Amino acid sequence: MQKSYAQDIVQTHDYTRYLVSLSAKSYAQKQALWALFAFNYEVARTREIVSDTTIGLIRLTWWRDALKAIYDMPTEHKRSLDDHPILPELADAIKTFALPYDLFDELLLGREFDLEDLQPETLDGLITYIKNTNGPLLKLTARICGSQYSEIQLEKLASANGLIGIISAVPYHAQHNIAMLPKENIDKDAIISANTEKLVPTLSMICQEIQELLKDIKQPPKGVIKSLYRLTKIHLHHIEKSGFDPTTTKFQKRPSFLALKMSI
Repeated sequence: MQKSYAQDIVQTHDYTRYLVSLSAKSYAQKQALWALFAFNYEVARTREIVSDTTIGLIRLTWWRDALKAIYDMPTEHKRSLDDHPILPELADAIKTFALPYDLFDELLLGREFDLEDLQPETLDGLITYIKNTNGPLLKLTARICGSQYSEIQLEKLASANGLIGIISAVPYHAQHNIAMLPKENIDKDAIISANTEKLVPTLSMICQEIQELLKDIKQPPKGVIKSLYRLTKIHLHHIEKSGFDPTTTKFQKRPSFLALKMSI
């Protein structure tokens, strides 16, 4: 079977979520997840591909108008499903699984914070940012998969998984002059310069918070949400084994036998 555009995007640019999608019960769910994750990839990279805040806001508005067109809502600028190859697949996912517009809009609002190029002041501030971005993404994922996981449990898992993502992206963010670790624990210059004397204790502290979040999460039943839960725990262990040091080769490598470990 030929890959869809969204499947190719996710497999190429968001491989861990691609592995998560393979746990879906049906091909229809997989297709919907690929469309959702491809959309998330497109909006998440806005910060990296625009030259200033105004252009970034225009790009996010473009996506908001495109979504409104799918939902037959009034838009300032008319959009067509032909305007981007992801849109027909996203429209199918939205209609097949009755995905609510509000969660997409919440995710787009969360991504507007990226354009301000601000470092979160505190760990609580960072978690709030994750709740506004990874939170709605996980809730949409759960709707596609028919998960009965409670909203509170989804929010805790979204926070834990999102923090893992922030930690794992430290080397990549540093290359792009982005600092997403809490300012009260470490300043931007220390992140960009890979000052391990400050990075290691900061990442260790955040991992302790992730451990606390995971303790409060009931292990979900077999399926996509369980795969995401397993993925979060695997990456946490990987970061701990690397000594919380993002400058090491071990830290920067993907955990070995990842797909196999996620299936256990």
